[in-house]
Amino acid sequence: MIRGLILILAEHLPSARALATTAPFSLTEEEAANLFVPAGSPSGDGPATHYWAAGLFTPTHWNAIQGLAMLLPWADCQAYDIATQPDFPDTQLAVLGLQRWKGDMS
Repeated sequence: MIRGLILILAEHLPSARALATTAPFSLTEEEAANLFVPAGSPSGDGPATHYWAAGLFTPTHWNAIQGLAMLLPWADCQAYDIATQPDFPDTQLAVLGLQRWKGDMS
């Protein structure tokens, strides 16, 4: 399994969720709706400018995610080791000049 972080621009959230329902991911619409959550914004306040999904992915799914990210300029994915990089998601936000989302998850 590969631990990965996917970051997307908020304006492309519907497209990312739609892609999550297609093969090889084949999530239900409900699962896809819960996959990406608000990640951050320049101030950490609303509205969120970026959404993210993090977790463990099979090699097949991770390869598909990487392939999609290469084709979609609004998406980025990075693999990381939580044991040696526990702050990785926050450091990725900082690279983008963002602060972690302070609002609710809606």
